[in-house]
Amino acid sequence: MSDQKPLLVSIGANHKSAAIDFREELFLPLEELNIVLPKVKENFGLSEVMIISTCNRLELFFVLPNENQTDLELFEVFISMQELSSHGQRLKKESIIEHCYLFRDREAVEHIFSVASGVDSLVVGETQITGQFKEATAHAKSLNFLGTILERLSQEALGVSKKVRTNTDIGKKTVSISHAAIDLVRQVSGNISDHRFLILGAGEMAAVAAKYLTAKNPKSLVLANRTLQKAEDLVASLGTGSAVKLENLKELMAEADIIISGTSASELVITKEDVIYAQQMRRNRPFFLVDIALPRDISPDCNQLDDVFLFEIDDLKQVVDGNIKERELAAEKAKGIIAESAGQYLKWISGLNIKPVLSGFRSYLDDLIQREAKKTLSKSHFDDLDTKQKSSIENLLQSLAGKISSDAGARIHNPPEGFFQQDLADALKVLFPEPEE
Repeated sequence: MSDQKPLLVSIGANHKSAAIDFREELFLPLEELNIVLPKVKENFGLSEVMIISTCNRLELFFVLPNENQTDLELFEVFISMQELSSHGQRLKKESIIEHCYLFRDREAVEHIFSVASGVDSLVVGETQITGQFKEATAHAKSLNFLGTILERLSQEALGVSKKVRTNTDIGKKTVSISHAAIDLVRQVSGNISDHRFLILGAGEMAAVAAKYLTAKNPKSLVLANRTLQKAEDLVASLGTGSAVKLENLKELMAEADIIISGTSASELVITKEDVIYAQQMRRNRPFFLVDIALPRDISPDCNQLDDVFLFEIDDLKQVVDGNIKERELAAEKAKGIIAESAGQYLKWISGLNIKPVLSGFRSYLDDLIQREAKKTLSKSHFDDLDTKQKSSIENLLQSLAGKISSDAGARIHNPPEGFFQQDLADALKVLFPEPEE
């Protein structure tokens, strides 16, 4: 009998649910998503949709007009992104369902708040994911994919992120994937100041690594990028290092002791053959390669070479695990903030359904009072009342209507034990239907 309420869903894979090989196959670049998402939205009747695509997660948030959907039907929405992409579906449906998570309503809200605040992140408390969440929201808004529910959700999520960082120590001792990469290098290769570094890429991941590395005083730093201007801009912001175009890569590699690669390339940047060539020029001195990109920049088989040490994103977990003990304690406190904020948000969503019911109930009372007052005050024994007196009676009745409506709203918004908000609202709508115009 009750109207269907909209369903909020979060489906995706992250560093917890799936290994890098799976996430690499699942990954879709922004230009691909711009083509796929409008089709998905239309095909499944999604009222709102947004997506986060990073090196550690591909996650779809969406709103359906009603909640009568099975998990399998919801997974079809996510799976269709792969089917509609230019490369087609590379992963079996069973594999996607096995390695991806699905959250509905409250669980979805708490999960999204956890993502935005850095609680659900490879490096707990990192600020990078908050920026990525902002970008995802802005992108969805530019495509007119955000509506009342997701726009408010994204605003609340960023508010929760700020509250978590203000009220816990989750932001202390700042760490990120890029920071972890430098820390790993320092652990395995010794003093940073003794080594020559080559960073490939000039995007956010590479920039964070370069900034953190600069503070450790490397022996030398070269930034290489396909677009030279971006590398030069990064060098200028750092105040150190040299910028080169990503050409003659083998020669650049031969002059470095440690390479950190974080480009946005869709295919391998460094092959096993490239490393063999560079190693010969370096006379087989130990060579450290750190791949912080997804899809990967460096061929995994480079690890088979003597005196070559390759570390990938998943390897960074070992470094991260040693650095986040304090943040994990703070994350427990953050979960309380997230749960409380999720409850407030869900109360707001419930209010979206209840508001028109209360408005209809007030219309019912106003119409009833207007009809009954007109009928009653027109009787002969009220003829002695002047206009002011009649107006006072009508005002009294309007005041009673307002009090009745307000009390009903308060009880619905804060139902007694054993009663449910939506059930009370439905009952009110049935018992006192809004007058037809």
